[in-house]
Amino acid sequence: MYGGARTATTRTLPCTWCNKPVPQPRRWRRRLYCSEAHRRKNRVVEAVGNFLDSL
Repeated sequence: MYGGARTATTRTLPCTWCNKPVPQPRRWRRRLYCSEAHRRKNRVVEAVGNFLDSL
């Protein structure tokens, strides 16, 4: 069994918005959201916050 698939369970982190478990890739990148809609929602909320801070 050299170089085969790993048998360990996949690492997960909770989604920032809904706390649903999000499987993490094996490499460097961290996924914080369970869907594209939640990533979009985060960008919108961040943009509104930045706009209100600039007023």
